[in-house]
Amino acid sequence: MIISGEIYHLAESVRRMTSSEALTITAQNGSTEDLSYAQIYQGTVNTYTLTGSTAAAGQQPLFMVIYSVNGDALDAKTGPVETGIMTEDDRASDASLWLPMTDLITSIRQPGR
Repeated sequence: MIISGEIYHLAESVRRMTSSEALTITAQNGSTEDLSYAQIYQGTVNTYTLTGSTAAAGQQPLFMVIYSVNGDALDAKTGPVETGIMTEDDRASDASLWLPMTDLITSIRQPGR
């Protein structure tokens, strides 16, 4: 079992995001990933079958902050916190949207909005 929290709940606990904002997630190694309002609140991300074919998600993918798997803390290469997308058992998401060793989540206003 993965112990996690949905990113939109985290955003809601601070203040509600607007469609003109995004979240920037930063890992300890400095890599970042920007997540749009639509990605976080509506799950608009690419999903694939386990053979790599593009496929529609049967349920809304959720962006998660993950800190435990099967009751154990994440390993040193992944944790203490990782962000990623949870989908159905038979679907995968873009690997670029998984960010191990997450240490900062920042709300930003998107240009032109």
